[in-house]
Amino acid sequence: MRLITFKKIPAERMLTEQPASKVLPMVESDFIEDQFPEHADLLQSLRTEDSEFDRICLDYQEIFTEIALLQHSNTPQQSRFLADLAETLADLRCSIETRIVEAQNMPQNFGKPGD
Repeated sequence: MRLITFKKIPAERMLTEQPASKVLPMVESDFIEDQFPEHADLLQSLRTEDSEFDRICLDYQEIFTEIALLQHSNTPQQSRFLADLAETLADLRCSIETRIVEAQNMPQNFGKPGD
């Protein structure tokens, strides 16, 4: 079994980690590759196989983009909302990382069913 380590990103840092200009123009595949560079191909495969997991990845990108947009607004009442979004983002990232680990620990089936 191979150990996988992920860069831990505190929720608060997600608010300021990347400027909106870097996040917003990214297409979906570029965004996932940027966020999980070592696992982009595996993630694409998992998303194709599992619609629920695909929704988690889409939600992750949507919330990440929303945070990038909102952090540049000058409204103080947004701070609690941003904190909630950052916590949700951290939870989604944890779900994605857990799925990567599970997929890498599953034995590969090289034959057809019943072989």
